[in-house]
Amino acid sequence: MWVPGVQREPDSPGAPQNGPAMTTDLVRVALPAGGLGVHLAELKRRWWTLHYVPDAENPVVIAGAYWHEDFVDVVQIFGPVESIAYRAPMRPGWDAFRPRSLVWSFKGEPNWSIRNVLLLHDPEEPLAPRIEASPLPECQILPQLLRHHGTFVVESPRQPPRVMTVPPPAQPLPELGEPRA
Repeated sequence: MWVPGVQREPDSPGAPQNGPAMTTDLVRVALPAGGLGVHLAELKRRWWTLHYVPDAENPVVIAGAYWHEDFVDVVQIFGPVESIAYRAPMRPGWDAFRPRSLVWSFKGEPNWSIRNVLLLHDPEEPLAPRIEASPLPECQILPQLLRHHGTFVVESPRQPPRVMTVPPPAQPLPELGEPRA
């Protein structure tokens, strides 16, 4: 079973090798070089809500979300080399982890997914992505795993960690995220 921070991440072409922090805009953002644990800590530092399926000690999936006014940025990590990141528009009744459309997406290694989503321009900025497209097929993995495992742990910057239970298949899945206050 994959446990964040325990297994060594595979080297990826072009990835910094214990070098300086990766950044494309020194004024906007400085991203730490390091393993997945460092990048998850960076998400927490930036007020992301993290979800661990089925629990935080032995996660099968780690999903993070950050809410803007009308959009949500999401990272879903399925293993040491598989993840997706996306920005989705949010409308009443829409769920961040079952997006109906995307304005930006990335698929690759977890560290690169986190780095890329953190480099996105804020939605209100002129260079932010805005053209909507269909969601990636991988966006369906998390809802399926939730049904299979039945529980997940939510770690929010505003609340202590809590365990959530998934309802039986006849009922809709709970809203996985919480908009920013």
